[in-house]
Amino acid sequence: VKDVDFGNGKIVVRNGKGRKDRLTTLPNSRRTPLKTHLRFRLALHLKDLEAGAGHVYLPNRLRYKFRNASREFVWQFVFASAVIRDGYRWHCGDSALQKAVKQAAQKAGIHKRVGCHTLRHRFATHLL
Repeated sequence: VKDVDFGNGKIVVRNGKGRKDRLTTLPNSRRTPLKTHLRFRLALHLKDLEAGAGHVYLPNRLRYKFRNASREFVWQFVFASAVIRDGYRWHCGDSALQKAVKQAAQKAGIHKRVGCHTLRHRFATHLL
């Protein structure tokens, strides 16, 4: 959650291809839906905490340096898994995103093969 900057319209994508962090834009049209989603995530996180869960895995040595940070909302995944495993709520899997993209393409009446990589290329072309 901490990697979403609504004020500047930026998102940090961590551990991407080549284990690099990348900065991308957050379009104005997506800010309100994303804020709505984060309110839902906050409610889910509070429910997880009440159940004794709500942890996330922290990178590197941060879990030792900041002992309670794994339960703080700012460290939670924006797109979290529906399932808690061993008290941790991980990010949603790649296949869940791929399925959602394919379903959205079908719903939109797009009959070509569409996937996450297609969207990445389309976004880059649009920026040109």
